[in-house]
Amino acid sequence: MCEPKFYRLTNDLMFHIVMQENEIALRGLIAAMLSKPADAITSVQVLNPIDFHKKMTGKEIILDVKAEVDAREIVNVEVQVRKFKYWRDRALYYAARMLSGYNPGAEYGAVKPIRQVSILDYPFDSSVPKFFYNYRLIEDDIGEEYSDKFQLSVLNLRRMDLATEVDRLSNRLLWAKLFRAQSWNALEELTENSNLAKEVVETMYEATTDDNMSRWLSDKEILERDRAAQEAYAREENMIKGMEKGMEIKNFEFAKNLLVEGFSRDDVRRLTNYPFSDEELDSLK
Repeated sequence: MCEPKFYRLTNDLMFHIVMQENEIALRGLIAAMLSKPADAITSVQVLNPIDFHKKMTGKEIILDVKAEVDAREIVNVEVQVRKFKYWRDRALYYAARMLSGYNPGAEYGAVKPIRQVSILDYPFDSSVPKFFYNYRLIEDDIGEEYSDKFQLSVLNLRRMDLATEVDRLSNRLLWAKLFRAQSWNALEELTENSNLAKEVVETMYEATTDDNMSRWLSDKEILERDRAAQEAYAREENMIKGMEKGMEIKNFEFAKNLLVEGFSRDDVRRLTNYPFSDEELDSLK
């Protein structure tokens, strides 16, 4: 029997499937990011589920998993493998939008806390390298917390070497290993001593063998390849246009110098090998 196609957990659709289809996995990830024991979370619900029985239209934006924890806290988890220049601003925007979007019309005291969690599979831009970061609203001098209702966390998958004992005990290190695994064999090794890892890997395996989910995964892969090809073509076109524009500027500069030295219009066109109009040449004088 052939081994099913492997998709890394950093694949945003596979990640969404695991979180949506397996409450134990979802509870385990949220608990790890919130630094809580899993049994301290009584309920967790995905707020943006996907209906895999429907056909993918190509307009879906998977990216994140939004979950409500114990009916009183909103956690948004996003896995990102491509570096964004303005990642911090992007995460801040998502968090601010969540804070207002999931509390419409609520009294101020009833506003639910939100946590934006970014799981990054590229080097995180920070002056102090760490494995796990958690940012809060803190007063500069006295360190007083303004509010615990707005927090942003970052799991830096590229710095597992900096994981602490707290990271290990909270299962953040285990999750990082699951995200970084490159094969079924690597995932299977993680299941040997962890029931949580077993739940995650079994759900990933089931996703690749389920007709509907595997079709979504395949269609998403095709869409990503098409998008990458389009981006590569656009970059190539822009490069060519940039080179052409650069040559055009050089031709204009060369033509201006020739005119200053007294060359005729025809000589300028011949020497620059560029079809200047009379009006263009007159503008250079």
